[in-house]
Amino acid sequence: MLKYNILMRKKPLLISFSGSDCSGKSTHIDLIVKSKLFSRRKIFVFWARGGYTPGFVTLKKILRIFLTKNLMPMGKSQKRQIIFKNKLICMIWIHLALLDLIFFWVLVIRFKLLFGSIVICDRYIDDTKLDFIYNFPNLEFQKLLLWKFLVFAKPKPDISFLLSLSNKEIIKRSKLKNEPFPDSYETIKWRSNQYLNQLIFNDKDYTRIDSDQTIKTISTLIQKHIAELK
Repeated sequence: MLKYNILMRKKPLLISFSGSDCSGKSTHIDLIVKSKLFSRRKIFVFWARGGYTPGFVTLKKILRIFLTKNLMPMGKSQKRQIIFKNKLICMIWIHLALLDLIFFWVLVIRFKLLFGSIVICDRYIDDTKLDFIYNFPNLEFQKLLLWKFLVFAKPKPDISFLLSLSNKEIIKRSKLKNEPFPDSYETIKWRSNQYLNQLIFNDKDYTRIDSDQTIKTISTLIQKHIAELK
């Protein structure tokens, strides 16, 4: 039985989870929250990725009211792909997305940590980096001042988990979840390969977890890693 020394920890703690869709991030975050790992501590869970933060989602809903859904299509569509071929639109989109990420990852999370909370991020900056690389292949977003500021100012997690899953299992779980806009096999394969990319997800910064194992095995391993933090 694990001895959760972390119970005595009064310092703030930032934990991040990365990985492909359906790799189990939300499941294991939920198990952490429900466990006795952080009894009597305030836990805040943040789900965020570029373009899908609460503020940006609200802005898109407002714009759809005034511009109609034809000009602001939802989900993956040919119309959306055509719109995002416009470099000006891409630049506006990505700057708004970065501003909202800065608000959440730099300001809100640091505020929570300042008061000793436990903060768990479902996806973090490198997941968004992959999204931007995939969605904006011709846009050098990493040279943007807002991106550089986000990379510099974001708090560094005390531990970052990377959940890896086979492509076959990702497709299987995606069908079970009935995803409204599931990725194609080519996209899933591309993302899986990127999560193996040591230039982005290196073993120094990430603790890799094989998500093809049972939920109980994975949960025990993750909570053990957290309990061993000093």
